[in-house]
Amino acid sequence: MKENQAASPFDIECLATAYELDMTLVTDDLDLRELAVIYTYPVLSTLKLLRKLLSPEIINIKEICDCIYMWQYFNDTHSPWNRRMETDIPGKREPRFRLCGDLL
Repeated sequence: MKENQAASPFDIECLATAYELDMTLVTDDLDLRELAVIYTYPVLSTLKLLRKLLSPEIINIKEICDCIYMWQYFNDTHSPWNRRMETDIPGKREPRFRLCGDLL
């Protein structure tokens, strides 16, 4: 968030809701993530959340790829997203997962 840029009412509402419900904020919105950092509130990216769910096998790699396919289909990824794929969601290479990223 730029120094002269105010947080949007929606960003404030999201952060306040997470605080009131005592929940970790999950978002890929860069301004909202920065707002959470300013207030030292716990925040996760969606990829980090998916990795946490993958570790204890709450979800599997196919379900993660299905989510990623939809994000890509709707062009709902942001610029740092592809860089984080490698560290947030490791996996083996399989041709059917190419749209998820080269590492899946």
